[in-house]
Amino acid sequence: MTRLIFLLLLVSIVAGIKVFGTKFMHREDGSTAGYAFDSFVMGSVMTVTIRDPDKALAEKGAALVLDEVHRITGIFDPHNPGSEISRLNNSPRDGVPLTIGADMSLVLSEALRIRDASGGLFDPALGELINLWGFNSESAKHELPDSARIKALGDSLRWGAGIRLGENGKTVILEPETGRLDLGAIIAGYAVDRSVALLRQNGIRNALINLTGEIGVLGVGSNGRSWRVGVQHPRKSASHLGVIEQVEGLFVATSGDYERYFV
Repeated sequence: MTRLIFLLLLVSIVAGIKVFGTKFMHREDGSTAGYAFDSFVMGSVMTVTIRDPDKALAEKGAALVLDEVHRITGIFDPHNPGSEISRLNNSPRDGVPLTIGADMSLVLSEALRIRDASGGLFDPALGELINLWGFNSESAKHELPDSARIKALGDSLRWGAGIRLGENGKTVILEPETGRLDLGAIIAGYAVDRSVALLRQNGIRNALINLTGEIGVLGVGSNGRSWRVGVQHPRKSASHLGVIEQVEGLFVATSGDYERYFV
């Protein structure tokens, strides 16, 4: 599901649209406190908020984040024929080790850890089932899939049970009847984690990234307080369920049925 959080930044914002979609954050005395940059990635809006009056530094940070998210999307987009995950999905399920990059190794390792910890409730190889629902295709007919088709897939596939990482983390083995990989459930979180680290490495001390409802922060928000994240009410767009005080090193994620659905 597409995830989206309503952010309560508790600052005055004056919109000033640029190519990237820029908003200016003002202090009470009218001086600039920072900038928020909007862009459309991973099928949703990403907002990069950088609390620093140095516009050049803020723009550099936002551009670094956007480039990093595009880079990660290029690896993990199962609908891009040139992506690494598509290469794996199009490879034979014959138990032969397949070479993978560092990002794929990290994300697959985490996906398999969650798979095992959840007893298989989280599965990184549900691509066929996801496609059956048609959420990821503009041309697909949106309707509830027939239960017989779901059962047929379940009878013919082992889903993610046949995925094994090589000991060195540089290869993956896909056993027969392994389903198509789809890591969309955790890729946004990985992209935010990587982006926060990238901002820190480039001297940015106070920032917030919201990517499809995955929230990561650096430093503090307005008035030197912890960043405050408001969770949007799924049925009342103008209100929120509560406010979370978020500190650096902790990440927030929500999932709702109000952004992407069909009736």
